[in-house]
Amino acid sequence: METILVIDDEKDLVMRIKDSFEANGYNVLTAYNGFDGVELSTKN
Repeated sequence: METILVIDDEKDLVMRIKDSFEANGYNVLTAYNGFDGVELSTKN
């Protein structure tokens, strides 16, 4: 399964994007700022 990282400070937007990708079979990681996004990308 492909994994996608979504980073944005607007939580509603992140959740809509996450739901859309998950509906199409992707695993989605989310972050609400760049620091957390970089941290998630290095751990996964």
